[in-house]
Amino acid sequence: MPKPKAKTFEESLNRLNEIINEIDSDISIEDSVKLYKEGINLSLSLNESLNALEKEVSELMRGADGKLGVKPFREVPED
Repeated sequence: MPKPKAKTFEESLNRLNEIINEIDSDISIEDSVKLYKEGINLSLSLNESLNALEKEVSELMRGADGKLGVKPFREVPED
């Protein structure tokens, strides 16, 4: 049996939004729990994807010697 195609980040995020809307609608508690579980799994997967992408993001900077170099991404502090 072929492996199902992996969803893109955007597809997963859209599905998570659909789940939120479905849970907010008038559905059974059983369906709500199933959707909640799916949403948690999607949320964890999206978080892993963001963490992996964050590691890949680099910023270009000019060193003291005037040469351009690559520096790992760093978080911007919140105000």
